Amino acid sequence: KQSEFREFLKTVASFQQDRSEDARANAELLLKGNEQTHKQRMDIANILQSQRQNQPSGSVAETPQ
Repeated sequence: KQSEFREFLKTVASFQQDRSEDARANAELLLKGNEQTHKQRMDIANILQSQRQNQPSGSVAETPQ
């Protein structure tokens, strides 16, 4: 019985370790995704800001046809 219980504990510990590694990997993927989204938003914000700076004051931006 003790050996069966030890085997059970090893299995539970292995399962928990696997879940922990999966959770860590998922967190890293989420962070990378958030970082990429943030970078894209900053790129867009920088483009919009540079367009505003290049536009003479009081003028209306032309809509491309």
